[in-house]
Amino acid sequence: DFEELLISRCAAENRAVFEKVKTLKELHVISAPLATGGHTRLMEKIIGLREGGDVLISRPVMDVSDKLRLPRGTKIYCKEHGFYVSGLIEILAKYKTIFLHINPDDLLASVAVGVVRRSISNRVIFVNHADHVFSFGFCCSDLVAEVSSYGFSLSQKKRGVSSSFLGIPMN
Repeated sequence: DFEELLISRCAAENRAVFEKVKTLKELHVISAPLATGGHTRLMEKIIGLREGGDVLISRPVMDVSDKLRLPRGTKIYCKEHGFYVSGLIEILAKYKTIFLHINPDDLLASVAVGVVRRSISNRVIFVNHADHVFSFGFCCSDLVAEVSSYGFSLSQKKRGVSSSFLGIPMN
């Protein structure tokens, strides 16, 4: 309910952004890239399997050169001091499909995606890498891609969201 309330408030303040909508293919939103393991490697695998996609890092980051291994030509949106919700919305509105690889507490990214989703009906796939804890992002997703059978079971029984088992893709 809290997430929905914030989405409604931010949607009212950001209507002008959607007049400039473009139609780029896929964007992968990640809270912060990790140098090893975690949802960063999973995101890289998905981008590789889908043969492309751009990346938006929602939280403050100085340098990503040692943290991301992405195909040549991948556009990376990041800022040293992070983004405001309006800045996230402006980038998100350009894409047809958004993959959320966010940390469970990344409320700003979740709200920005929710605002865009309501306004231009893009497709949102939430990659639930932290299925064992409460997480923002479910309310704005069309599909939850579960990385474990435990998360898939929770989604089927309790969350009331459309979900699919993704697992962790291997080479």
